Amino acid sequence: MSKSWFYLENYLYVNTVAPNKVLLYNTLNHKLLTYENEKIFHLVKAQKDVENNGLVKVDLDELRHSDFELYNFIIQTREHFMSDYLPVSDNSKKPVLFQPEPMVLKEGHVYYNFSEEIIHNITELTFYINRACGYDCEHCGQYQKQFSCCYKKEHNEELDVASILACLNSLKEASLFQINILGGNILMYPDFSELVDELNGYSFRKIYKVNIKQLTDIQQCCQILAHPSNRLEIICTDTNDLDKLTAVRGRLDLSLVQINIPVQSEQDLSCIESFTQNNPDFTINLTPFYNGQNESFFQENVFVSEEELAQVLFKSIKRNSILNHNFFGKFICLPNGDVYSNLNGNCLGNIKQDSFAAMAYKELSEGVHWMKVRRKVEPCKRCLFASMCPPLSNYEQAIGRNDLCTIKE
Repeated sequence: MSKSWFYLENYLYVNTVAPNKVLLYNTLNHKLLTYENEKIFHLVKAQKDVENNGLVKVDLDELRHSDFELYNFIIQTREHFMSDYLPVSDNSKKPVLFQPEPMVLKEGHVYYNFSEEIIHNITELTFYINRACGYDCEHCGQYQKQFSCCYKKEHNEELDVASILACLNSLKEASLFQINILGGNILMYPDFSELVDELNGYSFRKIYKVNIKQLTDIQQCCQILAHPSNRLEIICTDTNDLDKLTAVRGRLDLSLVQINIPVQSEQDLSCIESFTQNNPDFTINLTPFYNGQNESFFQENVFVSEEELAQVLFKSIKRNSILNHNFFGKFICLPNGDVYSNLNGNCLGNIKQDSFAAMAYKELSEGVHWMKVRRKVEPCKRCLFASMCPPLSNYEQAIGRNDLCTIKE
C-alpha cells in the first residue's frame, strides 16, 4: 500500500494549540495521547480543515523512509483506534468523512434572535425572598459569591409573592425545571406559608434552603416537604453545628433533605467524616469554600489533575467548548427585583420592568457568564485540555486564577 486517505475517527476529541501541540482523546476507550511536533500538528490541522472533507492524502511508503516520526504517528494512532486510512483509487472520487460538531448559532447563542423562543434557554431560577436573619455567620456575604447560599443585609428587603408568581407565569413556555428559594432567613418571610402553597401549584422542582442555625420551627419545614416536588436543603456553615442536625431525625423525611456543608480545611473534613460515620442516614453534599487563606486546601482537594480527565464524555467536551454548564440558563433574582446571571457580574435588569426574554437576550449577546468557556480565557486557552476540564466556576474568580489544576504543559 502506498498512497492512502488518512483520517481521524469521528469519536475522537482533537485539540491543537499553536505552535505545534496536539491532543487526541479516544472517547470510547479513554486513551489519551499528546504530541509536540510541527509536522504532526499540520497533518492534524489539515485533516480537520472542512475543505479536506476529513481526509488527507499520505504516502505511507515514502513516510516510512523520509519521516519516520510522522509515519509512527499514523501507525500508533491506528493501533489505539484513533485513526485509520483508506487506499487511494484512481477510479473513484475522494470520500467524505462527516464530523460530529454541535449545531450552534453565533458561537452557541441558541435562539439568538430576540423572540419568545429565547426563554427556552432559561432552566433554573433562584429567588432571594428576603434579607432578614438573626445570626452573624463568620463569612456571611462571601458564601453566595461562590455557591448558592443564604446571606443577610442590615436593611431587610422582601420580594412579594405576587412578583414571584408573575415571573413564573411569564416563563410557562420556558424550559424551567427548578427554582431555589433563599434569604436571609426564609422562615422569617411573613408570607412564607402562602408562598409554599402557591408554588405547590407548579410541577417543577422547588428547593428551599435554610441555615441549620435558622431551623427553629420544624413545622414550617414539614409544610415544605408535604408536596412531592419540594426538597429541603439545610446549610451548615459551621461544623460545630453538625450535632443540631440530629434534631430533624424522625421529624422530617430525610430522603427529601440534603445537608450542604461548606468545607474550608482538612479539619472540616475530619469533623464531617466523624459525623457521617455516626449518622449514615443523612445525605451530605460537601461544597468547597475559599476563605482567602486556604488555597493549599483547594490545591489538594479541588484542583483538577490530568488523570481525572481520562473519563470525560464526548458530549461534555463539546458542551464545554461552547457554553458554561455551571451558569447557562440560570438567573438569580434579589429581593429588590434585580436579576443576575451570576452574583459576581452585572445586573441584567429588574423583574418589575424587564422581561426575561430581554434579559436572556442581553446575557447571550452582552453578558459573560453563560458563554464563559476556558478556550477563551487565559491561560486556559493555551492549554490542550481546556475543553476537557470542568467549566469555569465562581471559585476561579474568588481565588483570582483560571487554572485551578495541576496540569503542567
